[in-house]
Amino acid sequence: MVNSRCRSNRIKLDDACAHCAERIHLEANNGIVTQVTSEDAVVHRGGT
Repeated sequence: MVNSRCRSNRIKLDDACAHCAERIHLEANNGIVTQVTSEDAVVHRGGT
């Protein structure tokens, strides 16, 4: 999503892990992920 539909935008996503409910925060600018917290979060890049 960040790399395709929202590529020209700056986005912020706040969510939680489905397994442990730990908060996850992601920021991306022009399709590039610039910040992810928690450090244990896995970000899948590419694919459809």
